Amino acid sequence: MYGSQQLRLLRRAIRDGLSIKNAAEQAGMSLAEARLHHADYLKNPPPAEAFQLLYDPATLTATCRKDAIMANAQRKEDGEGSGISGEYNRPDAKSAIKIYKSEIAPKKEHISTITGDLSDPYKRIKDDCNFPRKILDLLFQLYDMEDAKRDHWMLAFRLGCEELNLSVPRDLVSIAEGKDGESPIPTNERERPRLVTVDGAPDKPDDGEIGRQKWLQKAEEKAAADAAKAEAEDADQADSEPLDETEDA
Repeated sequence: MYGSQQLRLLRRAIRDGLSIKNAAEQAGMSLAEARLHHADYLKNPPPAEAFQLLYDPATLTATCRKDAIMANAQRKEDGEGSGISGEYNRPDAKSAIKIYKSEIAPKKEHISTITGDLSDPYKRIKDDCNFPRKILDLLFQLYDMEDAKRDHWMLAFRLGCEELNLSVPRDLVSIAEGKDGESPIPTNERERPRLVTVDGAPDKPDDGEIGRQKWLQKAEEKAAADAAKAEAEDADQADSEPLDETEDA
């Protein structure tokens, strides 16, 4: 009703004149939490019952220490490998070695073989190509990603480099040409495959519902433009025709 043992210890320490910091340490509480409780303590002073401890810390500590000593003594009597009931479990060396030889050793050998096969090309990449392995692994991680995820990662990396003011330093050739440092991430526009148009018709939709709507909009705009062009041609043709003589009379 009036809080935990820890909170009661804090109240008692503050009541006894300790600072909030010392009271928090004595109660085993963080300073931030102690300050919140102290603010509530000042706003709503608790009754006398709120200062009573739920149990005596000294008695509990002595009991825990006694239990630990008894448990250690019991373990010493039982010996290494004893079960919960105190019954000794004899090591089965034969079965353990059999499992290791049949299941663990072959897999460790296979892993070692694979690691050995990769060590030589990685060494040549480092020594001959002077290319960091972690960068190479990152590049192929990006290469194997789907487009949307790769775009997000590369954009995040580029923005992070800009925020940290990281750029590729100019080499001697760049300095000779008067060029500045370049961004670590190159930018370009990804070309999207488009269908061949026939007689000036717009491309057919290839982007699902959104692409279909755009295609319909382009088709309507083209139809309206063709109609306006036809009307203009008819009007020009009518203006150029001579008037009928009977109508003039």
